[in-house]
Amino acid sequence: MTYLNERTQHLPGPARSGAGEWSTAPGGDADLIRWAAAQGQALSKLQIFSTMAKQVNEQQ
Repeated sequence: MTYLNERTQHLPGPARSGAGEWSTAPGGDADLIRWAAAQGQALSKLQIFSTMAKQVNEQQ
């Protein structure tokens, strides 16, 4: 999980143009896909952790 946290901290957020739309610059789509994938992985890890915490609380 540490690797995931370090990896997501180095990924840029989604780039936006002045009009508030997604950037269409070369490489912008690839960066957006990597950013979204990292967010999805982080959410999955958080859901697993939350489920485990609920189970531990129920056992106590």
